[in-house]
Amino acid sequence: MKKGILLALVLVVAFSLFGVWGVGDEITDDYTWTIEGTEYSLFNLIDSGKVVTIFWGSTG
Repeated sequence: MKKGILLALVLVVAFSLFGVWGVGDEITDDYTWTIEGTEYSLFNLIDSGKVVTIFWGSTG
């Protein structure tokens, strides 16, 4: 049990060290990306009232 808690704590600290933006940070540069030919802009999504959750991870 102690090893599991320690592992979870280490993972949380490790992931927080590599964050691009922190909670509450103002994003000054527009971040854009393209998926299947459709271009998305972070500012445009937020301006349209959509909630944006950003997750960089691996699927395999």
